[in-house]
Amino acid sequence: MSTLIEELKQVPDFRKSHGRSHPLWILLLLIVMGILAGYQGYRPLHTFAEEHQHALCELFGLKQLKVPSHSTFRRVMMGIDFLALSHQFEAWMLSQQQTHSPDNHIASIDGKRIRQRLTDENGKQRFVGLVSLYAVEAGITLKLEALTQQDNSEIKVVQTLLETLQVEGLLLTMDALHAQKNASTNP
Repeated sequence: MSTLIEELKQVPDFRKSHGRSHPLWILLLLIVMGILAGYQGYRPLHTFAEEHQHALCELFGLKQLKVPSHSTFRRVMMGIDFLALSHQFEAWMLSQQQTHSPDNHIASIDGKRIRQRLTDENGKQRFVGLVSLYAVEAGITLKLEALTQQDNSEIKVVQTLLETLQVEGLLLTMDALHAQKNASTNP
């Protein structure tokens, strides 16, 4: 069974080596922990790291933890390779529990988009979302796929997801969006 830290250490660091004050895995773990604790946004994540600095040092086995600035959290969240992070997170989730047991045969597929549009470096607005496959009885996310304005609709992402998975004997629940006549697929 792998740990989340081991998997986060595998995410490629997009930053230039000059000026890196924090390992990427620590920043990603702080983001995950902060968000789970209800600290939503760059400045609240800085507050989270500041308020829990000593406990985090103990947890990470560090002598000292320089608290990342809100702009560091922003740069990481805007520059991270989503697919690489998603892949490592999936690997960690799958290592946490056996997912192909007789007691684990119900899964849910759902897509979510973030409310706020993002503006890229060219000034174009775009939206971002996720389609997730969630093993209901195991309580874990088995697969995440990016859902972007440029790439696909949710229907196409779900069809691709179903084609790549072994879903024989698996009961899937989905939104009514996927009950359209032209949205069906034969996995």
